[in-house]
Amino acid sequence: MNRRRLFLALALLPTSVLATDHFIIIGGGPTARSSGVQIEFNVNWVVASLHDLLPDAVVSVFFANGKGAEKATVELIARREDVPPQLSALASIYGAETANRLRYRSHRVANVEGATRKDILVPELGRRLESLRPGDQAMIIYNGHGSWATDRAENSLRLWEETSLSVREFEKILGRVDPAVPVRFVLTQCFSGAFARAVHTDADHARELARGQRCGFLAESSERESEGCSASVELGDYRDYTTYFFAGLTGKDRLGRPVAAAKDRDGDGRITPFDAHLYTLVEGYNGDLPRSTSEDYLERWQPWQVRWVGTGTLPDNVNGSLAREMARRSKLPEDGRALGSALQSAYEALTGENAEAGRERHALEAAMDSTRLAIRQRIEHRWPELAHPYTEAHRELLAGGTNEIEQAILGDAVFPELQQGETRLAALGLRLVDFDRRISQLDKLRRTRMLARALYQLERRARPSIREEYGRLRTCEALPLGGN
Repeated sequence: MNRRRLFLALALLPTSVLATDHFIIIGGGPTARSSGVQIEFNVNWVVASLHDLLPDAVVSVFFANGKGAEKATVELIARREDVPPQLSALASIYGAETANRLRYRSHRVANVEGATRKDILVPELGRRLESLRPGDQAMIIYNGHGSWATDRAENSLRLWEETSLSVREFEKILGRVDPAVPVRFVLTQCFSGAFARAVHTDADHARELARGQRCGFLAESSERESEGCSASVELGDYRDYTTYFFAGLTGKDRLGRPVAAAKDRDGDGRITPFDAHLYTLVEGYNGDLPRSTSEDYLERWQPWQVRWVGTGTLPDNVNGSLAREMARRSKLPEDGRALGSALQSAYEALTGENAEAGRERHALEAAMDSTRLAIRQRIEHRWPELAHPYTEAHRELLAGGTNEIEQAILGDAVFPELQQGETRLAALGLRLVDFDRRISQLDKLRRTRMLARALYQLERRARPSIREEYGRLRTCEALPLGGN
């Protein structure tokens, strides 16, 4: 068949046959210093996961400086054992132990199509979305940082070279999509919940849903920071929304190990992005309080006067079922007033322990500062050049070798106390992170109980137009990838 006949044959095929999944992945921080290596790892893992799931999908990646050759686009923290001992004692007494392990390099994301700088990204994003045709579907995935604004519609994605894309601007870009094309977004940055507004015209919660099929999944509320964006290279430690969402879709964790895939909670025989989102709610042991656009809509709709209607048995709906499962996992009563009382008691106990650990850390940090100061005063008495970093005298001193200085610090009588303090401080930091994660499990359960009751009330009390809008969001969220 010649090329002309092939073109005509393809043109005559039904639209559904030619339908394509398009994924647009945006990643990286606004600068190298805020572009933790976890973001890079997330982007590479998401790309690999999507290619495994849908080999024929179109995957476009925009990352940091794009194909630029800058040496520093990603920040990582070297393992302690991988850091040469030179300067380590000096770094310790000047409170720069972590800074001594910081490293920078060019990103290692393959097949990047462009930078995320606003003047480059926005036109490309608009062009690609405008090119979609009925039968296609799109998903925009962001791994990076977010900013907060008093006007939540100005919460933003932070892009390369300190540019940004606000909720309002994002909504206008989505408005260029053919209404027949479903477009979803998975946004994992801090304060990402504000982007639930992007399903409304002009990003205004008070207005109706925008035309077409648009919806999304968000790692956090519009006011809270999300977990993630670390400069650590320990893949097994990552517990961000991306990690759980794509593990739920693929049945594999980021190390390639099999995990229990997301459950088909609506019984349609398919694992959809909405199922993957619910998987993150149940399985996600992290500090996030994620939400979907339909959940955000439901939460905002619920009138105050019905919030406390039916505080006993949980309704028999998807949120009620999810709340019971989350309660079982937390070893709490599954339902009724007993669950409410147990939740409150557990919350008060955890927040009290968390506050006590915070006070312990504050006292330890103050003691360590005093110890550092005492050692510095003794060391600077012998080598006064150390008191003036970034000077010619300081440079010449270090260029002559640091072995004698290191030995003097290591031999100081109180230096072991500083080392012990650093070990205790690291352990306290992990303890506080765990408290945050445990408290978030209770917050997720509380919110899911509220959503269960809100859904029950919406199905019985809401105007038909409200039920229709909520149904549109749920339908969009539950569309399967690949059109299966």
